[in-house]
Amino acid sequence: MKCLAYLFQIIVNQFIVVKKTWYNLITLVVGAIVNIVINYILIRKIGIEGAAIGTLFGYVVSIILAAIILVKMNLLKIFHRFYFILSVFLIYFIGWRFSFRENIFVGLASVFIICGIYVSVYWQDIKRIIRR
Repeated sequence: MKCLAYLFQIIVNQFIVVKKTWYNLITLVVGAIVNIVINYILIRKIGIEGAAIGTLFGYVVSIILAAIILVKMNLLKIFHRFYFILSVFLIYFIGWRFSFRENIFVGLASVFIICGIYVSVYWQDIKRIIRR
């Protein structure tokens, strides 16, 4: 969760730079509402894990909303490969939640596959960093 909080802080600092801080308020309020609604639903069904999922989704909604606003303001550019990687991560997350965690070997194999996909997608950037 800390990483998401840091990512959110980095993104919303762009609003501070352009002196439009009320966008920050909007994204935080929407994320908090999502958090409360999901907590209300999931805590009854799955307990403390539901609270963690609600908090995760609240952060994610805030970050996505802030990113959408920044893209519309031409202050942030998101490449297509990011959308691909995000889709792969979401599929992995859902798969892990419902099946991979039952079998540790399938879970570990899927982690290596995901890491391989990440490396292959960002291989040029990795080579550029290593050359420095």
